[in-house]
Amino acid sequence: MAADAALQRRALASLALVACVLPLCTDSLSPVLPRIATDLEVAPAAVKLLISAFTLGFGLAHLFVGSLLDRFGRRPVLVAAMLLVAITASTGATAQDLPTIVGARFLQGLAAAAAPIAMRAIVRDLFPPEQAIGALTRLGLGIAATAMGAPFLGIAIGTRWGWPANFWLLAALAAIIAAFVAARLPETLARPDPLALSPAATLAAVRRALAEPRFRGNALAAACGYGGILTVLTSSAFMAPRLLPGVSTAAAWLVSCGGFGDLLGTLAGLLLRARGVAANTATLGAALASLAAALAAAGHGLLGLPAGPLYLGALVAFGAGWGLIQPWAQTHALAGNERDAGRVSALYGATQIALASLAVMLLGPWLREPLDLFVAWSASAAAAGLAAHRAHSTPPSGTT
Repeated sequence: MAADAALQRRALASLALVACVLPLCTDSLSPVLPRIATDLEVAPAAVKLLISAFTLGFGLAHLFVGSLLDRFGRRPVLVAAMLLVAITASTGATAQDLPTIVGARFLQGLAAAAAPIAMRAIVRDLFPPEQAIGALTRLGLGIAATAMGAPFLGIAIGTRWGWPANFWLLAALAAIIAAFVAARLPETLARPDPLALSPAATLAAVRRALAEPRFRGNALAAACGYGGILTVLTSSAFMAPRLLPGVSTAAAWLVSCGGFGDLLGTLAGLLLRARGVAANTATLGAALASLAAALAAAGHGLLGLPAGPLYLGALVAFGAGWGLIQPWAQTHALAGNERDAGRVSALYGATQIALASLAVMLLGPWLREPLDLFVAWSASAAAAGLAAHRAHSTPPSGTT
């Protein structure tokens, strides 16, 4: 729909807060996983379930959140989701055993999925394609900045007040975001679809999206990027002592470097758009993912250099590639799907999560350690970035 500038600004202000929820749910918790394992007296591998359960819930939510957004509107679904994030975070803070926290994290993943799905749908509602990339890129700056700072915030809070304080902080922030969205976010869905909850209507929307090479190529690129991120989140705290021995905040540095690279890549995307050469962003992102693969492979001792600095460089390069590819992929995957933007946005997210999670499970046992898996993801992200670019070599109408 056509939207005036004031409406767009109000929506982006709310979405800037909503976009921060996901990195707060994941990046702030990842560095304190070993502390949780110690306090609950469980094996280190067991606490990885806190990331896996969240990811599972996050992925499953994509089966129905898009339909809810198209049926009931963007704002009520977002408010309910943020309140559920707050409730599940409070449950995690007060839990005394790992299974309870795992269950809370699963429900939290279900709720948090509404943030990126609704963000893409709202941008699609309000902006034409030539402006949507810029809007998603600006929102990406907030996500990248949060991802860069969240690990240090998480480890500082966990060290000072214990890991339950990480959950309390998330609960407070989610409640504040829910209130802000309820008060300030305009409803952007022009015409709710009364058939959106119909399985037949949803399957028809899925078929229309999957029939588009543009959607398939960009969703594949997103899946490869997300696989690398998932590998870092689940493994950084346990690789950190070896890669950065003697550094007390090593796990935070590993996660934060990806966020720093994402910030650089997103800023580069804005610069490329300003210069009228945004069509090169996916290709440049693929090149940076290739650099990440080379640096991470060299971290195995191929060049006789210290593994830690090489891996940090790989994370920065990978994050930068992701920051370039993701706004491009989101915009082009949803282009032309205004009728069912919520469901197509959900399908985009479901594809990236399902393919990434499946590959992590299948490849993990065959590779020696997470560093190997990160190399594989970096190489695949490079190939997928090129595939996304070629799937739609000419940007949507009016895009430069």
